[in-house]
Amino acid sequence: MSRVLASVVLVALVGVVTAGEGSLRSLQGENCYVTISKDPDLRSMFAMIALASGQRETLETAPDLTVFAPINEAFADAPPTLSQQARDPANAELLSTLLQYHTMESEVASAEAIEGDLATPAGLDIPVTSGDDGPVLGIEPFQARIVGEPVKASNCVIYKIDNVLIPEAIYDTVDPKDRPIFTKNGCLCKFEFELNGEKLTKCTTVGNPEPWCKTQRGCGEEYGGYSWDVCDCNEDGSGEGRPNAC
Repeated sequence: MSRVLASVVLVALVGVVTAGEGSLRSLQGENCYVTISKDPDLRSMFAMIALASGQRETLETAPDLTVFAPINEAFADAPPTLSQQARDPANAELLSTLLQYHTMESEVASAEAIEGDLATPAGLDIPVTSGDDGPVLGIEPFQARIVGEPVKASNCVIYKIDNVLIPEAIYDTVDPKDRPIFTKNGCLCKFEFELNGEKLTKCTTVGNPEPWCKTQRGCGEEYGGYSWDVCDCNEDGSGEGRPNAC
């Protein structure tokens, strides 16, 4: 009898109940802000929240939220200038928009229910596509997948994700030297090497190597399909893409 009582007390003290694979972990009585603050995987996320005006109050008091929280490694892999800009008090609006883009004002209780275009307080939708291991959030090349089980706080559900969701409106503010170049068709211009003293860029696709992206010019045999100009995702000479940063 004493062992049973001890087990009950232990669960009450920890405040975490795991109901099974794929289910919600519940931090009883803890609001969304406190729950994030106590999670070692979300220290970078918590640091960003602390810098953003109004975000703490929202996470403490707003009801029925869904939060997509990038893990620490995701912030470490984000474009360097974006992290620098987000920490600059002069860019408070940028940081608030970025964090709002990771929040929904309605609660989604399971990953299976995450689909379609998700409305956010930032006024920008998060597009969702279906992946082999569950929903894929965001635009290329900043798409994110859910890692681990969702966590249920008193006023939100938290889904940890493996990438920082960056909408194109914010992507455009990143220093070109720190950002990959992409288009809606999935072309990614990525710096590869130097040839004859010139920095060249290879046009590739995100995730799927076929069909490969051709270049608008400079893609003769001597360059092996490399160019310092524009990715032509349509392979029709239209040159749809962004001038690269090299």
